[in-house]
Amino acid sequence: MLSTAHSSECCASKDDDEILSGRHALKSRLLKLGYDLDETELDDAFKKFKSLTAKKKHITNDDIEEMVCSKSFQSQPVWSLGDLQVMHGTMGFSTAAVKLLNLDGRRGISSSVGKGPVDAAYKAIDNIVQTPIKLVEYTNSAADGIHAIYKTQVVISEDNDDISTHPSSVIAHDHGNGHTCLEKLNGQGLSSSGSGENLDVVVASVEAYLKAVNRILAKKESN
Repeated sequence: MLSTAHSSECCASKDDDEILSGRHALKSRLLKLGYDLDETELDDAFKKFKSLTAKKKHITNDDIEEMVCSKSFQSQPVWSLGDLQVMHGTMGFSTAAVKLLNLDGRRGISSSVGKGPVDAAYKAIDNIVQTPIKLVEYTNSAADGIHAIYKTQVVISEDNDDISTHPSSVIAHDHGNGHTCLEKLNGQGLSSSGSGENLDVVVASVEAYLKAVNRILAKKESN
């Protein structure tokens, strides 16, 4: 039988290991999202993270962004969804028509084709926003049932190589999470993420993409 002192030491060591492991996991996740925090900033972020995990079972990257981002990046969105119409099926490419409403009252309308309805909608949005964007990751999940709510998260980055670059074709991965960041990502430009929820997977995907685009625009404006 272990002595009380030895047992306490083991428990302390286990707790320390779990804390270090959790802190390392958070740091790795933040680095992947584009946040390179110093030790003091990481300590503060980890305290907030532990407090958040005590309240929420599942932590999303949107939660992390709100935890580490300044309020200036969470202002009113520049673009919001007005209308969306898609046509897709087994014959030919999918098409999407999108109307966006700008914060200053302007309207932007565009249509595009793509390898799927989400891909087409994203390209139509790019035509309106006129900011070179690269789709880095797209994840989607939904509960079982015909009335399931789709939850979509995306991570995007500025595409500084080609001003005319559209996002790559969307590839769905069930039960994943998108990433959040508004900092330099490996020197490739600004990156950001967004999430959306809707009964329609295309609408959820557009909401997520617009949120990410708006965050990049807010960062560019602050610079």
